[in-house]
Amino acid sequence: REATKQKNRMETIDAVDIESSSSLPAVADMETEENSLPTVAAAAADEVAELIDTGNDSQSSTAASEAASSSSSSTSVSAAAAAASAVAASDPQSGDEAAPGAAAAAPAQDLEFVYADADEYSVEIAELYTYTEEADLRANQVAFDQLFDEFHQHDEQKQQHRWTKLDDPSRRAFIERLLNMLDLGGGGVGSEDRRKRLSAVRALLYIAQGNWGECDLEEDQLRWTLHNAHLLLVSGAYQGVCQLLCMEIDAPMASSSAVQAAAANSAGGSAAAAAAAAAAAAAAAAGGNYPGKKSGSAGGQSGPGGSGSNITLNDSTELRLMLSLLYILVETARCFPHGDHAEGWAKAREHLIQELQEPIVGEDCLAILLFNMVTKFCSSAAPHYPMRKVLLLLWKVVLLTLGPLPELHKCKNELRERHGLAPVTEETATVCARMRASSPPMSAADMFDQMPRRRASRKSLAPKDPVAGEDQQPNQQQQQQQSRRNQARGDLLLQQQLQQQQQSRCLHWRPKVSERDLEAYLQQVRAKFVGFRVQGDLTSLAGLPAPIHESVKVLRQNLYVSLAEMQMRQERDIVSYPLTKGRAEVIPDTPAEHLYRQMMPHIPQYMIALLKVLLAAAPTSKPKTETINLASDLLPAADGMPQTLVQSLRLSVDVNRHKEVIVKAISALLLLLLKHFKVNHVYQFEYVSQHLVFANCIPLVLKFFNQNILSYVESKNNISQLDFPACVVRSGEDSMLTSSGAGSGAVSAVSAMSEAEALAQEPSFPGDFCWRNLFSCVNLLRVLNKLTKWKHSRTMMLVVFKSAPILKRALKVRNPLLQVYALKLIKAQTKYMGRQWRKINMTTMSAIYEKVRHRLTDDWAFANDLDARPWDFQAEECSLRSAVDRFNQRRYSATGPAATLPDTLAPVDNNVSSVLSTQVTLTDHFKRNYQHWLEQEVFSAPINWDLVLSSMRT
Repeated sequence: REATKQKNRMETIDAVDIESSSSLPAVADMETEENSLPTVAAAAADEVAELIDTGNDSQSSTAASEAASSSSSSTSVSAAAAAASAVAASDPQSGDEAAPGAAAAAPAQDLEFVYADADEYSVEIAELYTYTEEADLRANQVAFDQLFDEFHQHDEQKQQHRWTKLDDPSRRAFIERLLNMLDLGGGGVGSEDRRKRLSAVRALLYIAQGNWGECDLEEDQLRWTLHNAHLLLVSGAYQGVCQLLCMEIDAPMASSSAVQAAAANSAGGSAAAAAAAAAAAAAAAAGGNYPGKKSGSAGGQSGPGGSGSNITLNDSTELRLMLSLLYILVETARCFPHGDHAEGWAKAREHLIQELQEPIVGEDCLAILLFNMVTKFCSSAAPHYPMRKVLLLLWKVVLLTLGPLPELHKCKNELRERHGLAPVTEETATVCARMRASSPPMSAADMFDQMPRRRASRKSLAPKDPVAGEDQQPNQQQQQQQSRRNQARGDLLLQQQLQQQQQSRCLHWRPKVSERDLEAYLQQVRAKFVGFRVQGDLTSLAGLPAPIHESVKVLRQNLYVSLAEMQMRQERDIVSYPLTKGRAEVIPDTPAEHLYRQMMPHIPQYMIALLKVLLAAAPTSKPKTETINLASDLLPAADGMPQTLVQSLRLSVDVNRHKEVIVKAISALLLLLLKHFKVNHVYQFEYVSQHLVFANCIPLVLKFFNQNILSYVESKNNISQLDFPACVVRSGEDSMLTSSGAGSGAVSAVSAMSEAEALAQEPSFPGDFCWRNLFSCVNLLRVLNKLTKWKHSRTMMLVVFKSAPILKRALKVRNPLLQVYALKLIKAQTKYMGRQWRKINMTTMSAIYEKVRHRLTDDWAFANDLDARPWDFQAEECSLRSAVDRFNQRRYSATGPAATLPDTLAPVDNNVSSVLSTQVTLTDHFKRNYQHWLEQEVFSAPINWDLVLSSMRT
């Protein structure tokens, strides 16, 4: 009888479990249906199909089983489980939601994120190197020591001559000798000459890295980096390294060998591919994303059969060394124009900015050279290019040349004053710093997590064990105490929020009204009260009642005329009156103008290449056969492939970090170009924006955000012991993480456990986040806002691709700056969403009202805007494109003032006195080389003045 009762109880428990588990897919399907991107049109089927694919959540269940099975042969099960749990906790691409009790474990806190042009100097330098480049760092030290000893071989006291003991003249003499070894004029192209130049580059890079071999602390290494970088800039290292870089880029041997390696790998069956497959299996056992895995690779299928997986670090050694040296010089000059040598640093920085704008080979500056490298890499013409270092250097070169965003804000106000406009006093980052993050609306999964589970009835049906009850009683008491503590903490947080609301009851932004809105309002009230319309009249109020006068007064007080409207109005005048307005145009001589002039012929190719790399680095992208391989500057050679579980985990963290750094560089570069071009001239900004839209930038950014963005922001794929300079500057014994372990025997269970714990990320706390990932998310949202602002056709693309659920998920990140840009995008498409959507999402509507700037005549919440007419969208884009093409044709098709006129109307000046009195603007490069020009063009060329005078008389 007791056995029968026990059987009945177990059947009841199974029925309850089946019933409770069957209710879960229904809610999960609701959440998936809300956040998915359905197919909307046949023309956009491919893009929508890519948006649906996330490919992140299907690997967690198999990773645990593979970890247990693969680790049983070499290490203990406990060590493998600890390592797998460490990587699972640090992997941002695992889309698993938290446990039901974890959602209410602690109240959410605002992320203390301070937006800037870049992160701290030490972090930016550390992100330049991968964890597999430590061998190169050691090789740099060896090359420096050899050349340094050769330089002082005739000195009796050479044992005391270390770099830190020398004076600056001796240091500069050694640097100049290294630069002479880079001289391409007197050197050959053989293997011996190539080896000498490589040793010289390694020694120069070691000096730029702060001669870390003689430093005991990281502070000493940083101090020597600043001092050595100043010496290198003063000695002219930039020009020498740039010339060598151009030679290495154009070297046919490296490119052909890299292409042949990729082709040979596509045929299959190489030793490196087998090693990569073994390492991929080890990484899969650890539960991490390894570049050789068939799903979730680092920018392409890098395993056997993937394109370009045979290309490793050894194929790009020279390029990586030169790009790293240039990056340290540029970044140091950008961050430290002050310090011990403030005056010298300021002069060196200004000189470096001028050199960055000057052509290196032909007419291309360093930025154009790097853009061409990105294009060649994406076209598979040079798959061995280290794209991470290329993009980081390109970003910092553009940032140093064009200037940071605070300087851009000052430049914008100066231009507004020249056009007679009031300066802009509000800056987005400053205003958002005073905001508090709003709590996003709960999704269906969050509501389901807070619902009481029916599985709790299992305790009442199961037989009670007195011993187990005694063990569970303390756990229940701890849970109750934790819940009371969390409730008290939540009440305190709520009280603080109420106090902040009471302190600031006004809106954060001053409302704006455009001239178009004011004119539309006047036309409407005139038609209502007077009975006729007056086109272009913004001042006459005759026949209108007194309340209308008050309304117009308020609108005029908040009237805002943008700099873009003034530039477009000026361009229309030049086109309409070429003989008067066109002759009086003054083209600004700014760094943005120079960069745009050089980029303009190839802007479509540059934008497509950047978006290709961004797509390959996105965490939601699926590997394909023909995608580019971003792991070429990350994977070691075949003999250096990971052989143990911990080495695979380390490489997995490095791959995720590698992709995050690339996304950070591209997002910051795109935003920098858009903002500077918009201030310089609005049609330059529109030209770049159009080609970004044509290259599917909008669905690509939405694809990036179609993930668990909160987990992406909170993830930390960093190992502090392996970051530069911590990996080489150590106060104690070397860390076991740096030991290769290749070829060694089986790792013991104790050592594997300690290494796995060391690889685990630091414990995360409420409010902890990754600055790099949050910076990338904010930049991508800002780029999306730039592309879609006041463009109804592009706003409709957001509606078509179902971006509202994706952007609502981004609101879970408790940062006011990110939430403001996400709410701006939601506000732009609210008028197209329908009444039912607005009724359901009233919390989001309230957040928009609180955080986003108001337009006094904008009825975005009621869908009554006359601009929401789909039949005008195509005409709007066509008119904008024709205006941009006309601007480029007029300004950049020829040089000089005659370019503003047609060929038939361009005047010809036949007066000698007038021609000789014409003011000619000479470039800085010509002024510095004026003496050489006189020697070559004037003094060295014989001139028969009698013949010249006789020809002038006739």
